Amino acid sequence: MTRLVDPPPIPAVVLLARDAWRLGLAAIRGMPVLFGTTFALLLAFELVFHVQHPPVPGQAGTAALLWGFANDIATDVLGASAFVGVHRAILLGEAADRPAWRLPPGYDGYVLWLVGLSLPLLPFAVMDAMAGPGYSLQGMAALLLVLVGGVAVTLRLALLLPLHATEALVADPGTVWDATRGTAWRLLAAVLLTFVPMEAGAALLAGPLRGMGGAEAVVLAALGDAFKALLWGAVGAALWSRLLQTYGGALAQPPVWR
Repeated sequence: MTRLVDPPPIPAVVLLARDAWRLGLAAIRGMPVLFGTTFALLLAFELVFHVQHPPVPGQAGTAALLWGFANDIATDVLGASAFVGVHRAILLGEAADRPAWRLPPGYDGYVLWLVGLSLPLLPFAVMDAMAGPGYSLQGMAALLLVLVGGVAVTLRLALLLPLHATEALVADPGTVWDATRGTAWRLLAAVLLTFVPMEAGAALLAGPLRGMGGAEAVVLAALGDAFKALLWGAVGAALWSRLLQTYGGALAQPPVWR
């Protein structure tokens, strides 16, 4: 008689990435008013943004990267109400479906940290500016080290986001830093497993559209960016909620969730 063999265990970071997608999509389905109004706000902003800065095939350079960074910050602020809703649904069991402009508790602190934790991405623009005929390899290497360090710090401090969303009393940088000691690589692996497939899919979908121009390109770019910002934010909020539950250590105590 053949003995049944247990399947090999699934790595924890893979389960976290799967949970992020499952819980993020469930939140979108479960709160249609919140996410519908958020999408409307994001789409309106993206249409205005792309009319002022229409996509140009092959466009590159520091200016384009900085405009893209500004776009990301604006979409984070506009979508934060929905992202807070995801955190509160997962961590507090609160599924309040309301218009996006009815700001939830914890929104102010959440937005401040969301914007602040985006700043380590700025060196990408500086690296692009240095990548010219006279660039310095030493300077590029030093900047790359700064960037890697900034990402590591960002990943560890990002547990502040679900804490602020749930108005937890332990939402201070020192406590979060101590609680995430030794977890930076696991946090990075979970983030990469969650978002690399999304970015790869978006790149494949964007390929056939690169040669388009005019009003059609503006509308399609706005629709794509609004949808991506909404999906990225919902799945990201779900991921950081699960990371808090998994790696939060002393932070994983009531009143963070019930």
